Amino acid sequence: MCEYLADHLHFPPFREESRFKGDYSEGDYSGQTLTLFRPMTYMNRSGEALRPLVDFFKLDLTRVLVCHDDLDLPLGKIRFQLNGGTGGHRGIESIVTHMGTKDFPRLRIGIGRPTSSKDVKRYVLERFSPLELDHFKKVLQLAKDGVLCFVEEGIHQAMNRFNGRVVEP
Repeated sequence: MCEYLADHLHFPPFREESRFKGDYSEGDYSGQTLTLFRPMTYMNRSGEALRPLVDFFKLDLTRVLVCHDDLDLPLGKIRFQLNGGTGGHRGIESIVTHMGTKDFPRLRIGIGRPTSSKDVKRYVLERFSPLELDHFKKVLQLAKDGVLCFVEEGIHQAMNRFNGRVVEP
């Protein structure tokens, strides 16, 4: 998601920042500085990367949008949330643990569950098939529009406008 946004907004290349355990890119969007951050930890340790970034920049957690994949949403669906549980997502569990709260905005991007008896851990690490990849590119477009709505108008507008929308294959 970050790379897609950075390309669309013509932001500079991501730079590694070891104190944040991740890469980030910043640019101007809609009259404000927008920082895109990619943790370089394992997914299940995302909180270890996010905490130092939030502390260093003294970010208001209500203005930090955590984007993540979600097995419980079908491919083609996105959902904004103001807060909530972890849904068993290890990366979100890490963020909740390190931030000390579950109250932060999220964008859940559906990837669906495996249709066979395939192991979930293997499923989430697999590449999309060519058809799924074409579908996912359309989902990224919708997600990008939702993120920009969040930046400009806040989480409630993003929820009102984008929750329930589905991108068909």
